[in-house]
Amino acid sequence: MQRFKPIAWLPGAAAQANEPNAFPSPKAQRVELQRIEAACAMIGNAAADEADLRAAFLTIGSALCTEKQRTAALYQQVQAMESEIARLKSEVPA
Repeated sequence: MQRFKPIAWLPGAAAQANEPNAFPSPKAQRVELQRIEAACAMIGNAAADEADLRAAFLTIGSALCTEKQRTAALYQQVQAMESEIARLKSEVPA
């Protein structure tokens, strides 16, 4: 049975969530999606043993944590842009 590695190693994973490049490239997104699909297939496999199922759930859990970090980083970027827009609007004479 195939063992799964954590997704956190992927290029662009949100290990540094505050950096603008914290988001994966299209290739890294495809790789991440393939790993999640393989993990889901493993969960549905009746012949999977306990170690395979544990690895599959860890893969999916890692993907969820990574996505949560990306969402938090994106939220911070949106808030920074909104405050910049508000600042620029306040500088424009009426």
